[in-house]
Amino acid sequence: MYQACVGLRDFAPLQPAPTVAGACKTVAGASVSAEQGEKRKWLKIYETLPNQLLNAYGAAKYIKMSDSDMWVEMKRPLATGAASMSELCFLDEERRGVGINRWLQVCESFCMYQQMPSTKQQNEAIMNTNMAKELYAEIDRILPSISFCLAPRKGKEKTGANLLRSACVENSGTVVQKPKSELEKHAKFLYEWLDPKNVSRIRMLMHWHSAGGLSYVAAVHHRGAQCFRECGNDGIVDKLDKKISLEEFQAAVVSRHVLGSSGIVFVDPQSDCGALA
Repeated sequence: MYQACVGLRDFAPLQPAPTVAGACKTVAGASVSAEQGEKRKWLKIYETLPNQLLNAYGAAKYIKMSDSDMWVEMKRPLATGAASMSELCFLDEERRGVGINRWLQVCESFCMYQQMPSTKQQNEAIMNTNMAKELYAEIDRILPSISFCLAPRKGKEKTGANLLRSACVENSGTVVQKPKSELEKHAKFLYEWLDPKNVSRIRMLMHWHSAGGLSYVAAVHHRGAQCFRECGNDGIVDKLDKKISLEEFQAAVVSRHVLGSSGIVFVDPQSDCGALA
């Protein structure tokens, strides 16, 4: 199964890392026909992978897809006008660089989050002792290259109202130019780290935590339900307790089951019959 190749491979024992990166197939950029509309290469944040692949109802299908199948879908144009859902899908080096920088930014944040004392304590309590050691050894090894290759955020020139309301004194922040040779050296390290044939504890943890987005979706809904239980009657005049009672909770559950699978019924003002939403 593909899950055994991608999702579970990183749970296997570590193998010696190769000194030379494996061969990499060159993949053409996104091809969008004229009849598909606008071919915009400048993606808005809601058009990028994290937003596009999040399934609000549970685990997303991409975790069971092969790299080649997922790549085909990534290159497809979006209804919003974007030519694809990632800058990595274009042949232009500058666009590809933007896509790589998006990856580096969140990878750096993920690794730094694992280094927080509370997070490290949680990981060590849950993970196999050897795996926890391997995880933090990998973070120590890879994080410097991630941080070095991460380009600074691009600033947008302020004009009009944006310029007039900006602060009188702003810290421009001097951007230090990094030597090309050093960038290439660290980029080579990251390229080899990305090779799916090599076991990665960081990648293992990402797959484990994300569950195809299911962990986030479940956690958000659980927190919402928790807030509902504790504060659901807050602001309601005739309720003495802001908490939802057991009876109110049970009534809501039973009421949803009465609806069955027919959808939400509302009264159509133009008809004597109900309509389905």
